Amino acid sequence: MTQTTKDKTMTTSPEAELHRAAAKGNMARITTSLEAGADIEARNKYGLTALHVVAEG
Repeated sequence: MTQTTKDKTMTTSPEAELHRAAAKGNMARITTSLEAGADIEARNKYGLTALHVVAEG
């Protein structure tokens, strides 16, 4: 039996909003996105998580 891992590529609205909020450093929007169910490990089209986006400033 082969175990697969969930694709963490960003494809849904909460994740897109999370990355936009991270890029702007908007903590209120980041919190709202996470509360809406955004996957903290989702990656954007460049392969970056929201944490990467914040770190790049």
